Formats: sequence, C-alpha cells, structure tokens
Amino acid sequence: MTAAGAPPFDAALLERGLCARRRLAQVIEVVDACASTSDRMRAALAGGAASPSVGRLLVTDEQVAGRGRKARDWWSGPPRANLTCTLLVPDPPQPALLLALAGACALAEAVTPMVDTPVTLKWPNDLLVGGAKTAGLLGEVPAEGRGAALLGLGVNVGAAPPTDALPYPATCLADAAPPHAPPPRREVLLVGWLWGLERRLARLAAAGPADLEAECLARLRAWAPRGVRAGGIAGPLLEFTVSGGLAWGAEGAVERRPLGQVPTLEAL
Repeated sequence: MTAAGAPPFDAALLERGLCARRRLAQVIEVVDACASTSDRMRAALAGGAASPSVGRLLVTDEQVAGRGRKARDWWSGPPRANLTCTLLVPDPPQPALLLALAGACALAEAVTPMVDTPVTLKWPNDLLVGGAKTAGLLGEVPAEGRGAALLGLGVNVGAAPPTDALPYPATCLADAAPPHAPPPRREVLLVGWLWGLERRLARLAAAGPADLEAECLARLRAWAPRGVRAGGIAGPLLEFTVSGGLAWGAEGAVERRPLGQVPTLEAL
C-alpha cells in the first residue's frame, strides 16, 4: 500500500467494530490534518470542547508536528499512510504509567496477527516488530485534564521512516505482513487496540495489577531474553510490580527501580 493509494480514515468502519456501550472512545473525531493530536486534545480540554469525564478519540490522516518522549519529534509519515491518534481516558489507573503500559500490551496483542515476525515491547513505550521500531506510545496527565489522562499512539502502518532518519532500525506493518496478505487497515488495528485496552483497564479496576504486571514482564523478556544493562548493572529481568518497580541483575548485583525512575534499558 503506497501513501498515494491509501484511503482516508473510515470512522464508520471503526464505529462498527466497537461496542456501543464502552468506556473508551465514546466520542470519535477524525481530522484531515493537524500539528499534533495530543496538543489538539489538550486545547479541546482547555477550551471546554472536550469533557474530562467522557472518553474521546482523535485521529488524524496527517500529523505534521508529532511529539515523542523527552520532547523528541515523532515521524508520522505521509498523509493516510500511518495511524496517529490520541485517546482521552477519564479516571485513569494509578500510577499514571499503568495506562501507557496497558496500552503497550494491548497494542502488541493487536499487531501480532498482522505480521509474521515477533512482536515485543522495549521499555517503556516502544513496540518492535522483528526487532525494528514500529510504534510508540506517549502517556500524559495534562493540567487541563482534571483527572483525565491522554494516551498518544503512533504506528507505522503503511510507511516506515527513511533509514537515514533514525539511529535505530524501523519498519512498518505493511513490510512485516505475511506474503499475499491484504494491506493492513488502520481502522482494524485501532479496533483491536481499543478492545484490548478496555479489557485490561477493566481487569485492573476489578482485580488489581497482577495480570498486567505478568504480561509486561513476559513481553519485556521477549525483547531482552538474555537480560538488560542499565544503571551499571547487567543481568536478566527478574521482577516487575507496581509497588516494587522493575528489577534486573544477577546474584549479588541486583538493581531495582520504582516506576517512573527506570532508566533507558539496553538489551544484552
């Protein structure tokens, strides 16, 4: 699927895939272009056009000034080629990082049937397909949100960044799809992601974080099966809990960091 031949985002197709009674994406807005979906959602909150108590989804066919972690630019690709959206989540789980982790696990689940190479998560918010970055998530708690949180999502669906634009390998779902598979649809991916995220948030509220903790650790171990190096300590990933954070290392040299203080991890 080339960018020139990609259809505009089909909001009706997305609606048909979602449950009428849902917590997330109760209101769906699709725009042809914007600078940043997260900035646009912030402005809607600040101006009263979006309510912090109503789940809302903003999707754009073209984003020209996307933001990643630590104020980095996010490459959003040509118009209509990739998935770029921001989800407003009322009453998010605490700590706030849990929302991004639940979103990352839900995304990995939704992407897996679309490709024929391994899908893994790199801490804290990168999704890799065949070891190459394919998506990123950005969770934020804006001052205007009054208890709501924003979860930004960018997925390389039909186009990947030029090889000289990034210091790491990147790919897109179209390039990683099985031979003769139909072009991946942004709407289908988004339906799968929203369903998966809704399930995980409901489970968190009803039964606590144990299932999400186990899933996060398993997906991180799939990315770094031999372990990680960070903070001067190297070794297998040992434990991940909301209360205790992430632990890695070997006997006699174990590093444990609370959520929000885990440094950049390097896979061994």
